[in-house]
Amino acid sequence: MSFYTPLEAAAKCALVSLNSTMKSNLSVEPPINLVMYEKDTFKVRYRLQMRLGDPYLAKVRKFWEEALKQALDEMPNLNWLYDCQESQENILID
Repeated sequence: MSFYTPLEAAAKCALVSLNSTMKSNLSVEPPINLVMYEKDTFKVRYRLQMRLGDPYLAKVRKFWEEALKQALDEMPNLNWLYDCQESQENILID
């Protein structure tokens, strides 16, 4: 996301963020109301309301879950310390 991100892409990002919030916080749920207006207009040109069970919301959820799974599968493996006996003095525990 940047200052030059198109409004459509920013709206998709907002929906993905809301989807993640709904998955992690059961008190957040539809309806979702989204409006979009262009710079310096303050005129609502785009309006969207999604209720529980909305097909587009279900599609976003499925797409995002699959995309996250693919991203995690493609991430490089962690560089674990296998011999913890040698490195215990370097581990800080709060």
